[in-house]
Amino acid sequence: YVFDGEALAVTNDWNESASIARGSNRASDAEKLHFHAFDIIPLKDFEEGRIPVMTQSNRSNLLNKIIGTSLKNIHVPKSVKVDSIEEVMTAGKKFLIDGFEGAMVKNPNGLYKYGKRSNDWMKVKFSLDEDMIIIGVDEGDGKLKGLLGTFIMERSDGTRCRCGIGTNESLNDNARSEYWKMHQRGELIGTVGEFRFERTEKIGVRFPRFLRLRFDKTAEDVRSSNDGAIKIKG
Repeated sequence: YVFDGEALAVTNDWNESASIARGSNRASDAEKLHFHAFDIIPLKDFEEGRIPVMTQSNRSNLLNKIIGTSLKNIHVPKSVKVDSIEEVMTAGKKFLIDGFEGAMVKNPNGLYKYGKRSNDWMKVKFSLDEDMIIIGVDEGDGKLKGLLGTFIMERSDGTRCRCGIGTNESLNDNARSEYWKMHQRGELIGTVGEFRFERTEKIGVRFPRFLRLRFDKTAEDVRSSNDGAIKIKG
């Protein structure tokens, strides 16, 4: 059989994973990688480029039977059966809370497709909205010279990140001008902003986008919150 999946460092750090995969032949480094098996294809079908007749459901059952939980560094991702969009969203949000990026919905009757996208596998990702403290700003460059370029934010757990883009009109040139003027008057640092982002277990905040200032919240409100008032958006 041929396994379809990806190898990741135990730390879930993509850069570390790529570095080990590209440049190391040491067994000690290989131990730092875990292989996550998504699918399985009969070797004969793979060698001849033939689409396996096994459905996704049968392949998944076979994958769990062969790998199970007995192999130290090879894993089959957790899966749940869903029968509606509502159940998909519920399961996906649970995976997100557990530290994953989202979910992959698979058609149980789907056939394996070589090297092409298919509606039989569809990603489900979620955005999160979170209140963060604005602890700094950078002036923009080029056409944004004299305007706000980037927010520097602090989350409720003390970690920091940057954001230089918004959603719709939340950070257009007029807004950037007003926020830069606020900064020059000493009125921006220490305020609370609401930001939307994707989350990964290792990176934490991914692709942050500015939504709005929260004049109804204080920095102390954010620091005293365990989750920074996170809201999951489907």
